[in-house]
Amino acid sequence: MKEGPLAILPFSKNNFSFVWSVNRGFLKKNINLLIKSKICEVLKTKKIQISNQQSFPLVLNLNRTYYKNDILILGEGLHTVHPVAGQGFNLVLRDINKLQEILKYYTGLGLSLKTTQALEDFTINRKSENIITGIGIDLTRNFFKQNKLLDPFKETILKNISKNNTLKKISKFISNQGLSI
Repeated sequence: MKEGPLAILPFSKNNFSFVWSVNRGFLKKNINLLIKSKICEVLKTKKIQISNQQSFPLVLNLNRTYYKNDILILGEGLHTVHPVAGQGFNLVLRDINKLQEILKYYTGLGLSLKTTQALEDFTINRKSENIITGIGIDLTRNFFKQNKLLDPFKETILKNISKNNTLKKISKFISNQGLSI
């Protein structure tokens, strides 16, 4: 959308969540009516009910320290990213999966977790992907932010990418594979 990127994330046939990234000044307008009209426009419908609407500032926050005194930080406490396509949630799932692997390894050796380097291993294993993904998400968010000087260039870039079949195939492959490549 011209005001900023809009993502609609379906839960079921009749329910969805949406994220619309707009600048702070935009929130001062009659936001409820505008949100409803924009979503109706995108979904090509006139019937829509919006409930539980929330707004908050979106900032990139990647913690350097993952644990302290045997207490591990997970989720939003560990990395706050823009909610582009649920990638922050995907990071949390990958964190939990890696933590489970590490804990299983050490307990499988019969070691007490307090005497192991489990939390350090977790940090070493997850930090680089969390940083790369977080920065990538933030770059994507910034790319799609409205900018009068850069918008014509972005429009040209996106049009040319959509015309190039090789780039479309690569983009689709990366989108389908994610970070498992």
